[in-house]
Amino acid sequence: MAGVPVKMNVLTSRCLVAVLALICLLFTLPASAQFDTGAISGLVTDATGAVIPHSSITITNMGTGIQTAASTDDAGSFAASGLPFGHYVVSASAANFGKATTQPFVLNVGATVRVNLVLAVAAANESVEVTGTTTTVDTSSSASGTTLDSAQVSNLPVNGRDVSEFLEISPAQSAPRRFSRAALTGSITSLPD
Repeated sequence: MAGVPVKMNVLTSRCLVAVLALICLLFTLPASAQFDTGAISGLVTDATGAVIPHSSITITNMGTGIQTAASTDDAGSFAASGLPFGHYVVSASAANFGKATTQPFVLNVGATVRVNLVLAVAAANESVEVTGTTTTVDTSSSASGTTLDSAQVSNLPVNGRDVSEFLEISPAQSAPRRFSRAALTGSITSLPD
């Protein structure tokens, strides 16, 4: 009977390890999902520039067809974060106003795209298409990033698809540098220009 408590302790410790591993996995999943998203924010006004509070906003991912609903606050502003990167269209509508829709635009990873929509006073079932109001420059952050699709990666003039070669085409890169694989691992410093 002396062996029974030892088997129970081993079984209990294995269950405890499994539960702890599951808890760690559950906490890391939401964190990993935050790295491939962006945000869309904006302002809804009328033709005179007055804000339109409580407008209905629909953000549509053109690649998936998934729509995200939002509404403007008392200051006419709206924001939607955690949106997967892709091509989007934003539309706004409000009581006694027509519907305004943006042209398609690209939301990149980590970017915040600002969309300003102007609603006209509605006649019977009037709709307005807004052009040229999106900015793909994130003015709310100094962070810089690049999203490359598979066609861009396969067409890059990179010998052997070495990851260090991609560093030279990043928009944050100010001057071309020569890197070695060892420089990325920290065992040897980069080669001088």
